[in-house]
Amino acid sequence: MMFHPEAQRRGDTLEKMETPNLPRLLYIGDVPVQSTVGGAALYRLLRKYPPSQLRIVEGNLVASYNPHHRLPHVSYETIFVGVKRLLHTRFTSAYTSYLFLRGSSIPRKLVQIFEQFQPDAILTVAHGFS
Repeated sequence: MMFHPEAQRRGDTLEKMETPNLPRLLYIGDVPVQSTVGGAALYRLLRKYPPSQLRIVEGNLVASYNPHHRLPHVSYETIFVGVKRLLHTRFTSAYTSYLFLRGSSIPRKLVQIFEQFQPDAILTVAHGFS
């Protein structure tokens, strides 16, 4: 049996300890939630969040595809924002303008995710195209 320091003082096991009543949280953003440099702050913020109460939605331009860097047992989804390769060509300025104009089509997919997961709160980072 596992014991938590606070539980040991009270004589309870970890299973008997009350878990905080946390909201169902939906993260939407271009900053990936992973244990590497870019998303490390978000990873540390959410690493102890109950996996059943958390859903992560990332834009495909910077999504975290390596399962070893992701939060364990948390559902990750990727939404298509654009083609990453086109951001590194001579058409970058025209393509970024297109991505900003196209941004209004992304909410349709998010509405589906929202209706399926039914979050109580949404966490987002204003960075990138999604």
